[in-house]
Amino acid sequence: TSLRPMTADKDAEVPLHRHVHPTRFRQFVVFLVRGLLQRWRAKHLILLETFCLVGAAYLAILVDGVNDSMTSINMQYQFCMLMCLQFAVLMTLSAMRSFAENKLIFYRETSSGVSINSFFYAQNLLDLLEHGLQAAWVSAIHVDMRTTRVTFWNIFLLYQLSMWFCTGWGYIFSLIFPR
Repeated sequence: TSLRPMTADKDAEVPLHRHVHPTRFRQFVVFLVRGLLQRWRAKHLILLETFCLVGAAYLAILVDGVNDSMTSINMQYQFCMLMCLQFAVLMTLSAMRSFAENKLIFYRETSSGVSINSFFYAQNLLDLLEHGLQAAWVSAIHVDMRTTRVTFWNIFLLYQLSMWFCTGWGYIFSLIFPR
């Protein structure tokens, strides 16, 4: 007995084990749309994270006191380190949510043969946009509230690179540590 399906033409037999997967780009688009939908549903949490980052920036400004362009460079470095430290902690915690919430979906879909890279690139692109805008907002607050000797683009680049580094650690922590 054969396990192949009965067909009208005996020459046109289809094996049972063949499973057609969509292309990697199509999988990327599906994961991207799914991620956008998840972010739309969690918009209140994203706003809360953003307000925590902005509030922490204003809190650092209040703690540091009054500064102007004549403040010593050591005091400006100290303030910048304080801002970057709190930014790094909050950004890492925010990035951990991205893969921690989708860990079971990730394992289920990768065991069925879906591309791991498509899932990761879609999540990474959405996080890059979300956290990049948060980092831009914090850098704008930093430059606006402090008259520094450094240009906006240097501060902006500092926060963007910090965001990139901290989200990477957030991804690693969310995969290593259980929820």
